[in-house]
Amino acid sequence: MRWVDHKSFFGLDRRRRRAALRLNERRREASDGEPPSLAAALRQLRVRAMAAYTTDGVAEFIERARAVAELAQAFGEIATGRALLRIVAEVASRPQEDWRDWLDERMGELADDGRAPNA
Repeated sequence: MRWVDHKSFFGLDRRRRRAALRLNERRREASDGEPPSLAAALRQLRVRAMAAYTTDGVAEFIERARAVAELAQAFGEIATGRALLRIVAEVASRPQEDWRDWLDERMGELADDGRAPNA
């Protein structure tokens, strides 16, 4: 399992492996690597939640939260993935609101419930 953390995409790498770089390859450095631990990804997501007071901040949080939910499910933490998807559904229903306090409570509950492993 590989992880991509790039300005245009964040999440599990779905590309197929190629034998070598193509002729005229434009990528100069690899954006993929080993995925972070689930606890680290949840901490990063909690930091993203602090910017969820603008529509752009909410959109970035939603994108990251979906990727972290996918990561949680890949690690076998199904309950954490589902909880994150429920949070995403709630936030996506009203993207123009300031979600910082609500998200801080929900993210704290995820960490406190023991659903995310400590790292």
